[in-house]
Amino acid sequence: MNNSQALQLVILLPSDSNLLHKVLEARRLSAICIQRWYRKIKAQTQSQLFKIVIPLEKLRIEASIFIQKVYKGWKTRKDLSFLKGLDYKKLIRWVHEGSSVSIMSNFTDPPWKQLIPLKYSKILKEFISTVIIDNKIPGGTYCIKFMVDGMWVCDGNLAISQDQNGNYNNVIIVKDQKNGIPRAMSVRSFQSTANELASHIKTQSLCSPILLVRSISGNLESPRGFGIIEEDKIKKPVKLIMSGFMIGKPASKNAQLKDQGSADAWIIDHEKQMFGVADGVSEWSTFGLDPSRFPIELMKHCLDILYEFKENDQEYTDLLERIVLEATQRIKSYGSSTLLLALCRNSLLYTYCLGDSSFIVLRKRDETSNLITVYRSVEQQHQFNCPFQLSNLPKPHTYDEFSAKGFSSLVSLLKRSSKTMNDSPFDANNEMILLKVGDIVIAGSDGLFDNLYDQDIIKMAEHALGLYQDPMMFTRNLAVNLTERAISKGWDHNYRSPFARNAGKSGKKYMGGKLDDTSVIVAVGT
Repeated sequence: MNNSQALQLVILLPSDSNLLHKVLEARRLSAICIQRWYRKIKAQTQSQLFKIVIPLEKLRIEASIFIQKVYKGWKTRKDLSFLKGLDYKKLIRWVHEGSSVSIMSNFTDPPWKQLIPLKYSKILKEFISTVIIDNKIPGGTYCIKFMVDGMWVCDGNLAISQDQNGNYNNVIIVKDQKNGIPRAMSVRSFQSTANELASHIKTQSLCSPILLVRSISGNLESPRGFGIIEEDKIKKPVKLIMSGFMIGKPASKNAQLKDQGSADAWIIDHEKQMFGVADGVSEWSTFGLDPSRFPIELMKHCLDILYEFKENDQEYTDLLERIVLEATQRIKSYGSSTLLLALCRNSLLYTYCLGDSSFIVLRKRDETSNLITVYRSVEQQHQFNCPFQLSNLPKPHTYDEFSAKGFSSLVSLLKRSSKTMNDSPFDANNEMILLKVGDIVIAGSDGLFDNLYDQDIIKMAEHALGLYQDPMMFTRNLAVNLTERAISKGWDHNYRSPFARNAGKSGKKYMGGKLDDTSVIVAVGT
């Protein structure tokens, strides 16, 4: 067909315009129908595919997570395989910066001649040595030094002593395995367990390498930093002048402040140079127990046992543990309590801290009245507002007897609870701080430190220094003022207290002070 014939055909067909429109409309409707059926079939097909794809994606994610856990677990076990089954308290650790860390010590043969490298753990992000365990080093007091990137340094988180030649050394105590009560069954992190290397000062390292007169510890407030320890020898042992004050939780804002009804207890003994604070758990009163009896009895037994023990050639860190262990075995009252004990001997303050009762050590900066913090204790908590505690609670075989006496709510609580309610006396943090004349030690229950920041306490101590020259007047008035200020802050609902700040860090909403029983002990070195 040529072009003229095609044109003639086109002209003839659409002679009826209505017919043309009908044909076009039919074609459009057919296209729509076909398109709808296509989309429907496509949607059904995709729906079936989605039913398969979604489970596959979920399976893929679960498989990925499982593989990742297995890999991380394998990697962690590989990294920490050398620590399996070891006593973490006998590890030598360097938790600060450095690319290469080694140690020398006087426990080697010959002393101070072997450079022992520490292994870096990528999981824990610290350097670790198992030399004490591997070589079965016998119990005793030893001096060590760290070489970090070619420089001799000391760890400010460990005790530091100075030998007769003026060299500084870290000091550790290696304890022989003893039979004692088992540790609490509560879950502890590796970090907190490995953190507790006992330490004791002894100046018997005359051949040690010379140290740089500085510390690269991450704890800038450590009492063992070289800028704080005196280089000259102590001529006269420091003695503590101490005072204490306590206020029970007030029933109302206008109530008279008094110590009655408090679940706290404290002791001071100038002859034995000992003080202590025990913070009982007032909530036991809701279960029919007197919460004050346990801490009072605990304090009494600790002091009595100190007078019974012979202290000749006694390691005082062990002495405090023994005192607490014996005291807990003598207690008859039911209840629980945190515990802070401190003992001053030969210008050294030996401390025992279990729970959230705390203390700080302040020192004058040069000859001014400005104070700096040379040590701040670390609180022990299982979780926020749940501190470690010593306890004496009814045993399971006495539950029926207690239920018959009307203590069914207490028995119900004990049955629901696990062994995590019982912390061991060996769970405490033991510290040792070298004191100077004029040093101020402020200790208290959580009622003090939950309501006053350390800086507020320092300012009040500086103000008291300018008012009172007599040590006893100073300690007495500061203890009273700190206690009353803490109670006052506890009533302030718009105050962002230390307790409120810590609650926020734990993901909890809280504003204001925390009204509580409050005990404060102030001691000054003379």
